[in-house]
Amino acid sequence: MWDLTGGHMEPGETEPAALVRELDEELGVQIGPGSAIHLCRLQVGRGEESVHFSAWIVGKWQGTPELRRRRDNCLRRSHGLVGFQSSARMA
Repeated sequence: MWDLTGGHMEPGETEPAALVRELDEELGVQIGPGSAIHLCRLQVGRGEESVHFSAWIVGKWQGTPELRRRRDNCLRRSHGLVGFQSSARMA
């Protein structure tokens, strides 16, 4: 099973800044400058009803990823064990 962290941009926040903040809030990891590569962007819907998705590859981080901020802990309860793998282990 795969699960991706998610979040939103605060008013005036850039995508890279939101990525740094969300990874710290949701997983407890800190990334440094240049450690994230933008993979793709997707827009669903039109006008004010549209939603934008953006995916990033993060090569290096500090800290041990663990699920932290999920409303009512629903992710921990429904999925039980979620693991984080380095790209070397996935190859």
